[in-house]
Amino acid sequence: MTQVVLLENNCCGTGFGNLLHLLKGRFGDEVNIEVLNLARMDESTIIPKEIREKIATDGISFLPAIFVDGALVSYGAMPNLMDAIELIQNRRT
Repeated sequence: MTQVVLLENNCCGTGFGNLLHLLKGRFGDEVNIEVLNLARMDESTIIPKEIREKIATDGISFLPAIFVDGALVSYGAMPNLMDAIELIQNRRT
């Protein structure tokens, strides 16, 4: 199953809220989508290796970002719905 991580550093909720809802509606059970908010994590939060490595190299200036199956596919700004769908579809094929 395709794994999508929407990564952000937002102290006041999630900026990905609407996009998350729409992507889950579009892909349903075909894609596992989760939001990781660095500002709201605790010690039990599991951060995938690829994301830890990117943060270690570049800090958090690249956020918000989208990772699909461990690959960074979007960063620096939140894409619109159609672009996000295309980014996910391109990694699945």
